[in-house]
Amino acid sequence: MMRDNMDELKGKNSAEAAPDGRMQDTSGAGEGEQLSLNDDRRVKVLSPGAMVAQRFFRNRIAVAGVIILIAMFLFAFVGGALSPYGEDEIFYRYDMIRKEYVAASENTSYRYLKADDEYGALLQAQTILAITGNKESFDYNGVTYTVVKEGEAFYSIYNGAKLIGAAYLDVISAEDSSATFTFDFQYHALLAYAQGGGDFTADGAAYRVDADGAITQGGDGVAVISRDVGRSNARVHAGVRRRHPDLVGQAGNLHPRVRHLFLPQQGALAGHR
Repeated sequence: MMRDNMDELKGKNSAEAAPDGRMQDTSGAGEGEQLSLNDDRRVKVLSPGAMVAQRFFRNRIAVAGVIILIAMFLFAFVGGALSPYGEDEIFYRYDMIRKEYVAASENTSYRYLKADDEYGALLQAQTILAITGNKESFDYNGVTYTVVKEGEAFYSIYNGAKLIGAAYLDVISAEDSSATFTFDFQYHALLAYAQGGGDFTADGAAYRVDADGAITQGGDGVAVISRDVGRSNARVHAGVRRRHPDLVGQAGNLHPRVRHLFLPQQGALAGHR
C-alpha cells in the first residue's frame, strides 16, 4: 500500500503542464526534455561583446554609417589605382581670345613741359605747391619764379621774362601714333586751347585748335587735346571705319573724342615729328 502511494507521487512530480494545458513527461532526458521555470539552463548567457553587436545591428542608421565608412576607406586606398589620372597631374587649357578695345581715363595729375633744363623735378614740385596754394610766384635757391595762369589747368612758368616751362592737365594725343611734338607745338596748342581755341603758329607752321580740342592743319587732323587719356587697338579704328563708312567723310563734324576713329592715319607732319 505504501509502495503504491510513492509510485503515484513520483509520477506526478515527473509530469508538468504544457503551454496548451496538457501534461508532459519531463522525467526523461533528450531533445524533448522540458525545463522548469527556475532551471538555469533556460537562460541564454551572452558576452558583453555579443550584446553590443546585437544592439548595434538592430540600429539601421548605425549599419548604414558603417557601410559608408567602409566605402570611403576602400575609395581612399583602392580608388587611386582605378583612376586614370595621377595624383600630381596638372591640367592645362589653351584658349584664343581676341579683343578689340578702346579705353580712356581722366588725367588728374599735372604734367610738365620743359623749355629749359633749369625746369627740373624740384622746380616742378614747387610749381604744384604754388598752384595748389593759389600763389603767383615762388622762391627757390634765391630765385623768384612767376606762375602765370593762362587758362583752366594750364600755367606758364617764368624766370624773370624767360619762359622755362609749363604745367597742364589736358593731354595732346596725336592722330598718328608715330608722331612726336616739339615744345613749341605743345605749348602754343595748349595755350590756344586754354584760351578757348583759335589759330596758332608753331615751328613755322600754322595750325588751328577748336573749342573741343581738335587740332588741324589745312583741314587735316593732327591731334586732339583732351583730359581723357586713351589707348586703343589699331583694329578698332579699321573696324569702326568699315562698319560706318558714311561717317568717314564727316569726321570733321564729329566730337574730338571719337573723331580720330574715322580719320585716316596721318603721315609725318612737318614741325612736330
